[in-house]
Amino acid sequence: MCARKSSTKQQAPTAEKKIRTCVTCGCKLTKASLYRVVRTADNTCVFDASGKVAGRGSYVCSLACLEKAYKQGKLARTLKASLDADSYTMIHDAMVCALGREESEQE
Repeated sequence: MCARKSSTKQQAPTAEKKIRTCVTCGCKLTKASLYRVVRTADNTCVFDASGKVAGRGSYVCSLACLEKAYKQGKLARTLKASLDADSYTMIHDAMVCALGREESEQE
């Protein structure tokens, strides 16, 4: 009789960490460790605190990297959208607010 071969295929772990790259400095961190800016379907750019908003996303690791990405045009390029000063100010303010909440939760 012919014995069946056991499957050698390994299953992927269920809690696999997703790695993303900061558009400014290039550091590689988990998705949860980075901050996401997203271009939505109506072509507006917003800060995504949840990390789940539908649209084209771009990741930064800090507020300094967000500012540098905007000044160098990297944010607009990775989002494939034009980013005016008003939109950037709204994104910046939302990120500052989110960072403030994170710091208060850690204390």
